[in-house]
Amino acid sequence: MRPVGAYVFANAGDRLGRKNAMVVSLIMMGLSSLLIAVLPGYATLGLAAPCLLILLRCVQGFSLGGESTAAQLMAMEYAPPGRRAPWPLMLLAMVLTLVADYVEFGVLAAIFAEPYPKQSRYSGHASAYTFTNLGL
Repeated sequence: MRPVGAYVFANAGDRLGRKNAMVVSLIMMGLSSLLIAVLPGYATLGLAAPCLLILLRCVQGFSLGGESTAAQLMAMEYAPPGRRAPWPLMLLAMVLTLVADYVEFGVLAAIFAEPYPKQSRYSGHASAYTFTNLGL
């Protein structure tokens, strides 16, 4: 969803202004995060709870694509004239740090995870974490 959000918000930023596109993406991120925080669990909503969680994570990914695109452009536009290149690179370094964290988490989970969980029933947490780490 992030590449789709980057495409949509980049076009919206060109037409409506980058600041407006950035504000809309920040509001989308904030509202979806708030709704995830107050989302009832499986015991209350049944199958709708994980479906809504995945939908809200997709909204977060969509809005993150818009935020990162707008933030890089705004950082470059508002940077001092002699330092326009390093400012967006700092944002890229933060993204690469997050990617490295995901890789590290995956390697550590593969090393220290139990080969066969002791649970008798399947819990959907593994697929939820997979979708989350893929940015869906």
